[in-house]
Amino acid sequence: MKSNLNKLLVGASILASVTGLATAPASATTFTLSGADIIKYEAIDTNKDGILDTTVANPNADINALLQGNCSAFAYSPDYECNPGEPGGNLELFASSEQLNLNQFLAHDEVTSLEATFDDGRSMTLSSLTAVDWFGEDLKTGYGENTLANRWFNDALSAYSIANSPFLYDVF
Repeated sequence: MKSNLNKLLVGASILASVTGLATAPASATTFTLSGADIIKYEAIDTNKDGILDTTVANPNADINALLQGNCSAFAYSPDYECNPGEPGGNLELFASSEQLNLNQFLAHDEVTSLEATFDDGRSMTLSSLTAVDWFGEDLKTGYGENTLANRWFNDALSAYSIANSPFLYDVF
């Protein structure tokens, strides 16, 4: 019995030591937007029950509040404070992309970006994709070309176990 207790204590001590070696993940502390083609979506509680159940476009929304915390997490914070890790909205970069025809999309070269700076000093940037990103410098939009668009489309079909075909490429 004493031997088992010693093993348990030694095991717990090792686990505590190893856990102490792990560092806390970095958290984004500030966000910066560049470009104008952005829609800010704010998560809201339409039923006043503490559950965020829809998002609405809000051009005046603060991006730090949207991405760093949920300002209506009733179950976790009755004071409606923002809680890190529970986003209070969403950002759409290159928001007009779905409204452009193919020629307009192929000619569009403006990039919208979101830069996040972390509390450990590192940063990262997420940017919208242009036609050159999707189809290459030569803008090869055909089925079967070696482009990001074809790879993405084929991977999406594979993920849903749908056989790849040129017909589907033209449908979507």
